[in-house]
Amino acid sequence: MRTGLQEALGAGRSVEWFEFVRNDVPGSHEMGPGPGVQRIVYAPRWKSRLRRQGPLLKKRADVLVIFDGASDLGFVRTPRWVLHVNSAQPGEGVLERGSLRARLAFLGRWCRTAVRARLWARRIRPAWPDGKYGGVGPAT
Repeated sequence: MRTGLQEALGAGRSVEWFEFVRNDVPGSHEMGPGPGVQRIVYAPRWKSRLRRQGPLLKKRADVLVIFDGASDLGFVRTPRWVLHVNSAQPGEGVLERGSLRARLAFLGRWCRTAVRARLWARRIRPAWPDGKYGGVGPAT
């Protein structure tokens, strides 16, 4: 992916790559990153995830590439674009806008869905053995 992007950009432009790897991934400390790549190893604790994002706080990332939908690293500064790549089809991906507005819109939809689910769950009454719901109906 890195060589394909460099060829597409041409010889005059360069790309700075940061590779974020969780410390419990096998080979995260032993295997070195490719040329021109800075590997950042972080722990699953939230303090480590925030502290390791230091290089990207001053300059916003242009693209965040997520493989197989597996990422527990929430970026402090949202990247301009997010590319989701499936390892079964590495030549294809889904590109989405990575703005703060998109995150807030998702959060709003998620909160509305959570409220609707709670309201719906409150309406549910257990079925009694005699077939009546919630004790409503004429007494027998």
